[in-house]
Parts: sequence; structure tokens; C-alpha cells
Amino acid sequence: MPGLDSHRCGSWRRNRKASFERGWKMTPNINQSSVITLNEPPENIKAEQLVIGALLSNNDLIGQVAERLKPEHFYSPLNSEIYREAKALFYEGRAANPVTLKTRVTAQGPKGQSVPQYMMACTVGAASPMHLHEYADQLIELAVRRNLMVLSGSVASRAMSGAANTNELLEEIDASILELRTDIEGSEDTAAALPAVVSELEANIVSRMNGEDAKVPLTGLTDLDNSMTGLRPKRLVVMAGRPGMGKSQAMVAFARRVARQGYGVGIASLEIDRQEWVSRLISAEAALGHGEKITYSDVQNGKLTDQQFLKFQKYSRSTSDLPVKITDAGGLSAAQIEAKARLWKSDFERQGITLGVIFVDYLGLMRKSDRYRGNLVHELGELVWALKSMAKRLDICVVLLAQLNRAVESRDDKRPVMSDLRDSGSIEEHADQVLLLYRPAYYDAHDPNPSHEALEKYERRANDLLIRIGKNRLGPCRDHTVYCSVETGDIASKSQRGMQA
Repeated sequence: MPGLDSHRCGSWRRNRKASFERGWKMTPNINQSSVITLNEPPENIKAEQLVIGALLSNNDLIGQVAERLKPEHFYSPLNSEIYREAKALFYEGRAANPVTLKTRVTAQGPKGQSVPQYMMACTVGAASPMHLHEYADQLIELAVRRNLMVLSGSVASRAMSGAANTNELLEEIDASILELRTDIEGSEDTAAALPAVVSELEANIVSRMNGEDAKVPLTGLTDLDNSMTGLRPKRLVVMAGRPGMGKSQAMVAFARRVARQGYGVGIASLEIDRQEWVSRLISAEAALGHGEKITYSDVQNGKLTDQQFLKFQKYSRSTSDLPVKITDAGGLSAAQIEAKARLWKSDFERQGITLGVIFVDYLGLMRKSDRYRGNLVHELGELVWALKSMAKRLDICVVLLAQLNRAVESRDDKRPVMSDLRDSGSIEEHADQVLLLYRPAYYDAHDPNPSHEALEKYERRANDLLIRIGKNRLGPCRDHTVYCSVETGDIASKSQRGMQA
């Protein structure tokens, strides 16, 4: 389970069966009554055989259970390997039966029986398709119970040893429980869900026909929202750019506006500490008011005039009222971010607030699993897919910040394109929308020999931010140029500021 550090907990998933077969007892030094004993793991070998038999008899059934049922859900190593190889053959478009699996399964058959004979015996007593999902659900539940037993033992051992940091241990438990919860939660039946989906679509259409705004979080940039149809639930939005292109400013602006609409907002900042994020929020909030502007760097440094300080106090109070939660813990995994998001969601719900958007800053700093160690494309793809899955499970929008590669810097035209995404294949595949950010004035300011015309160009577009929609599953891919103040974090449609776009 990725939620537990392998170097701290050992290879508990690989060794769980051995632990069960040995049985174990752990007696704390402080209290002899606190005895934990695990001897018999919950399992149902007969149900495993019925499932294996059904899948080998009718390979089409593999596609019905493959999304939920995993090889590790089988207690028997033989059944687990048969299922894994049968799935592999199914996805290769080949038949999975005792003959084709004979040379692929390396585990030993039961005493007095070869592996092909064992598989043939399973097909004779196969479960009917009608009961297949019931047996599969039972195998998943038993596997979750076994994993809970091993997890509890590992956690108890580390907690009693005193070697583990308590906060880290709690985060690992949250992430591990989340993975087990994900295993056991079944997907909603499509036929049963259709009436509710149709009703929701109908209500949205009627609202828009009546001139009402869609009931989804919005960025506050009118043209961009029209193209994206807002920050819709269950969507993953990737916001990418080179350093200095305004990703953080856009994130702050979007987060503040979503919170102003009454939605809960979560920020997982893996790079910038929470004090700086709050400084940015206050500065962006104050930028909307009249009088002297406040830059977030001045807030951080405490260099404010008396007038600025009075303004700071006013807008810090309004910022404190925003439904925004921030974690600045570094190196979080996708599972740990989801565990925090679930806690935030529950906390907001107790206040009558709907969690609308989770912002993650940024992809390159997330903790990767060991599954694809050394293959960066697959490592990042796994993280992006995990965040997309989180968006669907929690019914929220996830906005993920990402870096563009250095190829941009070597081009005369530095406006970003989709291929500039680092290891873009998997990111582009899983994202519902990709926003590519570009500030031309950044490059104007770094011109070593600026001409008079170049200086005039810099002045003319000093506050331009190009938001290019590189991918959009819900609408057109367009370029939108908006106003951006890097110092205050103020971002707005030019029309909203009385300017021409």
C-alpha cells in the first residue's frame, strides 16, 4: 500500500500472507492486558475458485470485474496469479483458458493436481454470471479486512516503539485507510444513476435559459469561464507555465474568487509556505479596494505605510472569513492529499459549505510511488491519474499546477504549446482541461539589449497575461489575454477593468 513508507513499514503487502500463516502476538511493555493476536486471516478460497472458473469459462466477464477486482484481492497465490495472467491475456485480445494459461502460471497446483487440472476443476463449478459480482465484492471485502489486520499490527508496533513521528504516522494511516476505502467502494450503477444525471442536466439548462449562472465554481474571468464552463466537479484542470509566468498569481486569484462565491477551497502547497499564501490572498483582496496598493512582498517584509497597514487590517479580516484551508506540508503523495481533502470536505460540510476546488502546487514536488521508479513519464502519469480519480470520488474540481519544459526558452516565439508540458503524454491524456500561461513582459524585461521599440512594447503589455486553453473537453480551445499585476496578484478580464481586450 503506497500510503505506508516501505522503508519504515517493510514490505507488508508482500509479507502479509506469511504473517497470517505464522500468527503473531505482540505484548506492550506498559500494559500486559493490551495483547494483540492475529491468527486466522479472513478468506474464502471456494469463492475465489468460483470467480476464477466463471472468468475462464466466459472471458467477457473479465471486463466486467477488471476495474475493481485486483490480483491482490485473492488470498491464494495460485488464484491471484491465474487471475493476473487471465486479465493480461484478455487485454491483449487473446483467449484466457487452461490451455493458454498453462505456460504463464508459475505457481504450483494443489497436491496431486497440475495447474491446468486445477483450472479445469474451477470451470466445472464456476459461479453464474448473475452471482459473479457478489462473489467478487466478497473477495474485495475480505482482502480489505486482511490488510486492515496487518496495517493495525504495523501501526501498533511503530506507535509503541516511539521511533515514528506522530504526525507522519497519522498521515500515513489516513493515506492507507483511504486506499482501502477506495478498494471497497463500488462504482455506482449506470442505469440507476441516469435519472439523476438527466434531472441535473435539465435543471442546469433551464437555469442558463433563464439567464442564471451555472451552479459551479467560476474563475471570475468571464471569457475564460464561458470557454471552460467553470471549474466543474469531477474535472482535473492542469495550469502550466514556465517560472515567472503567473501560475501562482492565477491560482490565488481563482482560489479567492471561488471562496467569495461561497465554495470551500483547499490548497496543497508543496513549495510555498502558508504564510506567503495568506499574504498573497490578502494582497489580491486589497487590490480590489481603493487607495494605495499593497504588494504581497511588502506584507511578508512588514514594510507598510500607516495607510497601507490600515488597509491591510481591513482586508486581512475579510480574508480570514474566506472558506479556505491550506496545508504547506512538503512532499505529499496523491493519497495523502486526498486524505486531507476528505477531512476538509467533512469540516466544510459541518459548516454547510460545499468543497468546490482543490489546488495543488505543484506536480513536480509530489511524492512518487516506487511502482515506476526511474520512469518519469509513468511516475507523473500515475500522480495525474490519482488526482483525476480524487476529483471524481470527492465530486470536486482539482486544479494542478505544472511546469513547462525548457524548450520554450530556445524558441523565438515563446508562447507555449501542449508539447511543452514536461513528459506531456500522460498529463495531456488524463487532464480534462489544460491552461498554458504566458507573460510576454517577462521576456521583454530580460532582453539584454532592449531597443526603444522594445521598451515601448514592454510598457504596452506589462500587465498582459495570456491564458491559452491547450485542451478543453467541454468547449473550444482559445487564447484569452487578461490583466495581471504580479506585485499584488490581481488578475481580471480587461473588460472588467474598463480596458479593451
